[in-house]
Amino acid sequence: MIVLVQFTLLGAVANALALGLPGAMPFLVGNMAAVAAALRFGLPFGLPVAVIATGITGEPLWVLLALLECVLAARFGAQGRRGMALWWRIWLPLAPLAAWITLPPGGDDALQWALAMGVVLLTGATSVAGAGLLRDVTRSGRQMGGLPMATQLSLQLATLMAAPATLAITALLQWNHQQDLQRHAMLLDARAQQLADATTLQLARHRDALVQAAAVLPVAGPEAALAGAAVTGNDFVSLIAIDATGRIVAARQPDGAPPSIGRSVADRDYFRETRASGKPTVSAAFRGRGFGSDLIVAVAVPVAADATTTGMDDAAAAVAMLQGSVPVGSVARPLSVAFDADGLHYAVVDQQAQVVATSLPDQPELVAAGTMGALAEGALARPWWSRLLLSAPSPRFDRGQRFLVLDARSAETGWRAVVLQPLRPLERTQSLLALIAALLVLAILRGLRVLSARFARRHTRGLADIVERLRRLDLDGGRSALEGLGPAPSAELAELVGDFERAEQRLQDMHARLRGSAEALSSLNQALEARVEARTAELRDALANAERLAAAKQGFLANMSHELRTPLAAILGYAELAQRAGAAPAEVRRCLQTVLRQGRHLLAIVNDVLDASKIDAGQLQVQVRPSPPLPPVADAVELLRQRAVEKGLGLLLSTHGELPAEVAVDALRLKQIVLNLVGNAIKFTAAGFVAVRVGASRDAGRWWVEVEDTGVGMDDEQRQRVFQRFEQADESTTRRFGGTGLGLYISRQLAQQMGGDIEVDGAPGVGSRFTLRLPVGAETAWALATPTVIADDTPAAATPPPRLRGRVLVADDVADLRALLRLRIEATGASVIEAADGAAAVAAAGAGAPDLVLMDMHMPVMDGLEAVQRLRAAGFTRPVVACSADVMPANVAAFIDAGCDDALGKPIDDNALHALLVRHLAAAAPAATAVDDDPMARVMHQVRARFAASVQAEREALAAARALADRAALRERAHRLKGSAGTFGFPHVSSAAAAVENALRDGTDDLAAAALDAL
Repeated sequence: MIVLVQFTLLGAVANALALGLPGAMPFLVGNMAAVAAALRFGLPFGLPVAVIATGITGEPLWVLLALLECVLAARFGAQGRRGMALWWRIWLPLAPLAAWITLPPGGDDALQWALAMGVVLLTGATSVAGAGLLRDVTRSGRQMGGLPMATQLSLQLATLMAAPATLAITALLQWNHQQDLQRHAMLLDARAQQLADATTLQLARHRDALVQAAAVLPVAGPEAALAGAAVTGNDFVSLIAIDATGRIVAARQPDGAPPSIGRSVADRDYFRETRASGKPTVSAAFRGRGFGSDLIVAVAVPVAADATTTGMDDAAAAVAMLQGSVPVGSVARPLSVAFDADGLHYAVVDQQAQVVATSLPDQPELVAAGTMGALAEGALARPWWSRLLLSAPSPRFDRGQRFLVLDARSAETGWRAVVLQPLRPLERTQSLLALIAALLVLAILRGLRVLSARFARRHTRGLADIVERLRRLDLDGGRSALEGLGPAPSAELAELVGDFERAEQRLQDMHARLRGSAEALSSLNQALEARVEARTAELRDALANAERLAAAKQGFLANMSHELRTPLAAILGYAELAQRAGAAPAEVRRCLQTVLRQGRHLLAIVNDVLDASKIDAGQLQVQVRPSPPLPPVADAVELLRQRAVEKGLGLLLSTHGELPAEVAVDALRLKQIVLNLVGNAIKFTAAGFVAVRVGASRDAGRWWVEVEDTGVGMDDEQRQRVFQRFEQADESTTRRFGGTGLGLYISRQLAQQMGGDIEVDGAPGVGSRFTLRLPVGAETAWALATPTVIADDTPAAATPPPRLRGRVLVADDVADLRALLRLRIEATGASVIEAADGAAAVAAAGAGAPDLVLMDMHMPVMDGLEAVQRLRAAGFTRPVVACSADVMPANVAAFIDAGCDDALGKPIDDNALHALLVRHLAAAAPAATAVDDDPMARVMHQVRARFAASVQAEREALAAARALADRAALRERAHRLKGSAGTFGFPHVSSAAAAVENALRDGTDDLAAAALDAL
């Protein structure tokens, strides 16, 4: 904390000393304290130091630049960047911001901009160099203890010299700024006073001319008096004699001006003020009337009343006042050359604070001085300590901070002379000096690091030599490590060398004794280590075998569990539907066909497992005998054609050229291979076609079956793995498409036993091409052949539901699922109460006292778990069964812990449902007779139709949730679809929804997107 306070004070003082003119870029060397804090303690400590140290300037943009410098320094400093490598990584991204901040107003001064950018970049370089030094020198005692003595000494020396040198340079730079301001302030004060005096003298000369004319008026008359005044005050534009009522009785005007005799000027301020005071007056500036529109000043002198009544004609006796108009431009014109030579501007302000003359370009005249930005007073240009130490006037900045402003006021006329020094030349000078100071400080920092390192190495070299020799101490060598060291450079080192020599001798004696004991132990250790290594190797091999067996067992069981349960679920579900009384024959046939198809698929899985086991045991034999090549291929294609039609795929079989009449092959195994290749092609193809081509080469004595698809394809790594046991392209393939991963392994093994092999080619997103190549075998006839077609299919009974009585509460947010459960439960004779969410279920259970509650676990408003907990808390003791598609052991355990008595998996199996109802409801009298029209089948048809009608709405809801990236909504809808679609007899939709839910739960967004597309 003390170090942070020191950093903050150092930065604030250094930056305060660097401040100059508003447009000059200061050398904010104090920023190195903030960068050092960020490098030493981290960004959270560097930012406050930057705010305080740079905030003293009062410039928000400089504070922002310092904060960003700290952020980048902390980021790249944490990566070990130092020196120039750290500097350019900080200032390369900050350069555009620095260029914008330093851009002069109007952007018309490239030199000032270049100087300011140079100051900023060099300030950044000094910050990085100085911060690195401060960071290293303020390390903790433990960290410094890990450094060589030369490095510690070098850091201390460099810091002790660099810190005061840097502060001294910034102080000298600030002192030079203040002296420069003092010189310019004295020049401005002299010019302002000169202009004020010239203005006063000019107006006084014309006033005196009128006073003299008033004195001779009684003798010479009005015309002669005005003529004399015109000669004495040669800048008069016009001269008039006015009577006591304000009427002009005599005038001297420019040629061409309209006559003004008889016109009244009683409304003019100068007439009223002069009459009221009885003294000569100088008016504020105004625009004349009657001749021209230039700004003029009225000088008015009263005529004494006693002088006008004695010995003069009537015209002279009527004159009460003489007035002369002086052009404002003549007041400051004589000094304009001197102002231009000094690069100054001026403005003359009359007693009414109106600007009557100015050299500022594009500035209006006769406006209030306070409304002109250049004349509006701003802050003092010199700080308090400069005003205290350096005696000089105190100029101010104008409000726009473009000029240095100083004025002088005439006590006689009340007019003010304002002199303005443009700041741009001064700012260039200060920026140049700041640039030189930054270069000097950077050179000092870099030079001191080098010089202090040399100094430290020279003065610690003796001790370093001793340490290095001791590090290479060899107790077996017989020689002293300090032998040949040379004379010690100091008494302390000489004493240290003597102590080391004595300690070395003692160590050699101890080493000789210990070596004998170590040799005796060595032989014992070697024997023990050999025994331990042998035992460890045995244990390692046993552990590896156990882990390999466990992994193989786990992988096999996981694959088989999934692959066996999927067709079994379909078989059981469709068997239950088929055995319902009164089911339509077409519906029964469709169910039995599905059962048959899934049974064959299950048999194929079992056969694959058995074949793989036989292959591993070396017991699988092929029966190679002459057979025609095309019929087994055609049989396999036709067996899979219906599956291709269901997916909307084209399935093509073609022959190319001549084929042998017979080939040496096991026809059954050939058909098995083709079934696997074509089945995989259909499985992994979403759109397009699957082409099966049969060809042969008479010269090569080989024939082939090529299976090409337009499916997902594979990359090189996937093609290498695809023929291994329990392997598919990747884990996502297993999740999306299922499978044991045995088919291609078995197919290749069978092909190799028949003397051939299987090759694969393709690319991701394009498709795959598998080619089975086999030898022709014995000599045979060759002829053109065409594919033949073979197909076959065959279909089988049911138990009535139990007769029960009681009330069952069904809570599910899917209306069709509630309707289906109502139908199944009411078929047993029990009654049903429905609830659409957990809150409604709690209310219904309290009001209706059901005998059994079937509670869905995923519902809006209140989910199933919370509803069960509230029921149990309210004293509900009847059975509660969880209904969910999540029936893994961990899920079921969570349901039981929440208060459920049992769990029923979705899709709900009729037999499982009936068994559950029998356990928890009372038996009723058996039904009298069966009804010809099965209400279950009729309502099931209605439910399936309602589900199909809701498909478009579900699709739109999924699309909307996907567009909003609402993962929770997507997962909730997928979960609902998984259960409802499976229950209503749409297994493909249920599987796709399950894939979406699993992918969203696992966080695999790419798989989720693909599964959503499939859904």
